[in-house]
Parts: sequence; structure tokens; C-alpha cells
Amino acid sequence: MTPLGIKRQMPSLKNIIYTDDKVKPDDRQKKPVAPGVDVYSFEEAIQLGERSITGSSADFKPPTAKSMAVVMYTSGSTGKPKGVMIRHGAIMAEVAGIVHHFQPAIVLGQEVFAAFLPLAHILALVAEQSQLAVGAAIGYCDPRTLTTSGAEPKGALAEFRPTIMAAVPKIWDVIKKGAEAKAKAGGPLKHYIFQTAVSAKIAMSKLGIDTPLFNALVFKKIGEITGGRLKLAIAGGGPIDTQVQEFCSVAICPIIQGYGLTETLGGNCIQAIGDTRTGVVGVPLSSVEVRLIDARTEDNTGYLTDTHGVAYKATDRLNASGHPCLGRGEVLIGGNTLSEGYFKMESQTKEAYLTIDNERWFATGDIGEWTPDGSIKIVDRKKNLVKLLGGEYVPLEHMECKFGNSLFVDALAGGIMVYADGTMDRSVAFVQANKKELVAWAQENSVPSEYPALLQNDKVRSMVWSDLLSTGKSGGLGELETLFNIQLLDGAMGDGPDAWTPTNGGLTATNKIQRKAATKLVQEQYGEVAWAAALKDGRAALKAGLK
Repeated sequence: MTPLGIKRQMPSLKNIIYTDDKVKPDDRQKKPVAPGVDVYSFEEAIQLGERSITGSSADFKPPTAKSMAVVMYTSGSTGKPKGVMIRHGAIMAEVAGIVHHFQPAIVLGQEVFAAFLPLAHILALVAEQSQLAVGAAIGYCDPRTLTTSGAEPKGALAEFRPTIMAAVPKIWDVIKKGAEAKAKAGGPLKHYIFQTAVSAKIAMSKLGIDTPLFNALVFKKIGEITGGRLKLAIAGGGPIDTQVQEFCSVAICPIIQGYGLTETLGGNCIQAIGDTRTGVVGVPLSSVEVRLIDARTEDNTGYLTDTHGVAYKATDRLNASGHPCLGRGEVLIGGNTLSEGYFKMESQTKEAYLTIDNERWFATGDIGEWTPDGSIKIVDRKKNLVKLLGGEYVPLEHMECKFGNSLFVDALAGGIMVYADGTMDRSVAFVQANKKELVAWAQENSVPSEYPALLQNDKVRSMVWSDLLSTGKSGGLGELETLFNIQLLDGAMGDGPDAWTPTNGGLTATNKIQRKAATKLVQEQYGEVAWAAALKDGRAALKAGLK
């Protein structure tokens, strides 16, 4: 698009800065011209700044704590992206909290940090600022060439040999699989020794016992994947799988979890150094305030409940498993790291930023519980939004609405339930199959199976899967909202053995999916092993292109 075309779409546009970096001389064009817009090359912009600093026209005014530092936009996976207004003071508070938290493990001026997330991601912004504050060197990497398997002659981690690293769960999953593949390639004996070493060290670490022999013979070589010097790493941007966290913690270095949102400057809670527990996102930073309030439904007509139908309340002293806790409820975050709200979105700001006891809080929509030692666990989500392995959110109800338009989905038996969690790259779906349409399709396509045997027929399942993807695409669903796998259920218009109904709790009285109850019904029908296989097989199916 020409500058004039851009100006027509953006009347407030005043300046355009362009660069010829890596553009061949023959491909370079003349400086574009547009009425009412000043166009500068990158070099000219630098010269303007130099003249300004030397004092010819405008004096440099350093920012204050209240100066706006950045407007960082959310991903937009739940609707229109929202610009989060972040002041310098909030960034400094977050950096101070992070440095204070990690101070026992940091040597000033001696650390090397591997950076590969974009600075438009809040985790990257505060992590890199924190590293600069302690005099660390920063090595900028490409996520596709982090390890040697993705680069020649070696990956960025092997080149920079970082001592500290922060990554979304998907990166740790990639590193884990790379280590496992390397061990398997060494032959059956080495693979067996590798598996034994991992299992033994996980068990010993929970008892506070080290395994020096395995460290020298096995884990030293695995540590070379990340350069051999990594001493501390953090997983953020979504929940990390228990097995991945345990594996990386014993095979490479301790992996601790962090939790936060763009609106609250990212890392608000971080596990204590040495905390080996999984499923815990840690204690609040010194610059952050966290409180739990009774979790209410979005329309405020009732309480949100756990898998046993018990309301999440701040006064709870037992969690859903019957273990001690110090309260459950929606997580509110306040303190000096709180952002100012959403840019030019007053109604959304009022909805999300609350005033309680004359203090401002951000309502996260996450349901948490306090552990007896003062850490936070995220146990549920107020809205049916799930963060995937790579940190992206997917709107489950919206996807179900679109996929439900397929002729092969039986709405009377409960329709379709999309499932995803933080261990998955994409979602899967459990589909109440439309018996009439399946039988008709089978007859037209000379598929010999009879109903309900059709539900187990690979050709039928593949057809329904393709139809769902096509229906979703035509309904405007994006790449993140595709399906890894599907399982066909025998609902038979509400009378089948797999149907979800208000009677068995799979549906509400208004025939909306009760997600926890419907999930439990599917797990009971197929068993935990088959449930886990459905998710795992979905990944394998997508990678094989069997859609």
C-alpha cells in the first residue's frame, strides 16, 4: 500500500520512517511522497534525534514514573486486541520485584540471558529490562534455531551458552523432545540408561537427594543442548506440563513457573528458587499485591463451582481434592505494577479494573487457591478461554458455536465439546454424532458398517473431522482454532449412552454444556487411559497430516 493509501485509512498519520536494510540497490525505490505526511529514512530519523539532543531545537525531557512507556496490545484471540497503557513506574516496579526475587541466584555483571520472544510480549519486555538492570549480557536468538537440530553449525543456545532463560512452555517441550530423541538415537541400551536416570533423579529430587553419578554420565551431555551453563530458567505465558517441568528440572536446570498478565506487567507470581513442585505458580513479587475473592459467574447470578459442585470462596480451607488451602476464588492483582487500563476502551477498562476498599485491582478471570505456604495455584478459569502450549488463548464456546453448525453434530444429545489445556498445541473435540446423517452418508458412500459401529470407522471419523474444519473455516475460525483430533460419541438424540443431558449433569437446565461435568462423563465412558490417548493421538494425527 502506498503512503497516500495509508493516509486515507489513518487520518492521524503524520510521519513514516522506512529502512533500506537488506534491500538490494536495484530494488530500492525513490522516497515516497504523500500530502500531509513527512517521510524519513531511518538514517534521517537518527540525525533528527542527534540534532535534538545537542540542544538546537528541543531539550530532552527524561520520563517520570507517570510518563507513558508503552501501549502493549493483547493478542486479540478473545476479540478485538486491547491496548494496555503501561507507565514507566509500573515497569520499574516489576523490574524491581523480579530482581529482588532472583537476587540470591544472580551474580551482577556475570549473567548471560537468551532472548527470543518478541519485545511486544510482556514476558520478554520485563525479562530483558530485568537483565539489563543486573548487567547481564543478552543474546538474541531465533526460536526456530535455538538448538543444534534446527541450525548449522550449532544452535543459538550452544553459541551464547546462557546462564538464565525464560520461555513459554512450548520451548521447554521442544527441548525435552530433542533430548529424548537424542537419547533414543544412541541405541536401546543408552536409551534405557537415560530413562532410568531421569526417573531416578526425579524421585531423588523430591527427597532432596542429588544423583552425582547420573549427573556426570547422563545429564551433563543433555545440558549441552542449552549450552551447558544454564543454572535457572522460568516458564511463563501459560501452564507448563508436569512431565516437561520435571524432566527439564532434573535433566538441565531447575525450571520454575511464573504467572501474570499483560495488564499487570507479566510476572506477578514466581515460584521460589528451589521450589520443585509442579502446578504451582509461586508467591507474589514484593512489588505486587494479590487477593482472592469469591468467584462469581460472568452474569453475577451465582457462584462458580469446582468439579464437585462446591463454590470457590475466599474463606475455603479445603480444595477440591480435600487438601488444606488458605482460600479459593478469582485472582485479583494490584500494587505498583498495575497498568492504567485499555487505550480508548473505557467500558472494558471499567469492567476489568475494579476498585475495592479504595484500591485498584485487575480482575484476571483466573480461579486460584492459596497453598498453606502462601503460594498460588491456578485451578480454573472464569471464562471458557484456555491458554495453549504456545501461550495463545482459544475461545472454547465460540469454537463450539461455529463447529456446531455441521450437519453431523447432534445438538439434541449435547452438540460438541471442544477441549484444550496448557499441554496442547491445538484443541480436540468430542462430538455427539448425528445418527441420521452418518447413516445416510455411509449408504451413499458404500461404507458397510452399521450404526453404532460407524462411530469407530476411520473413514467416517475422517469425513466428520474434515467437515468440522470446513464448517469452522467458513464460520471465520482461524488457524489457532483448528482441531487436532475428534472423538465421535453415541448420543442418539439425547437417548444414547454417551449423551449429555440436564439429568446426568452434562448440560445445564438451559441445555448449555456443563464443561467440567461433560468432561468427567467422557472420561468415565472411555477411562483415563483412553482420554489421554485421545489427546496424544490428536497431536500425532495432525503432524501426520491426517485431517
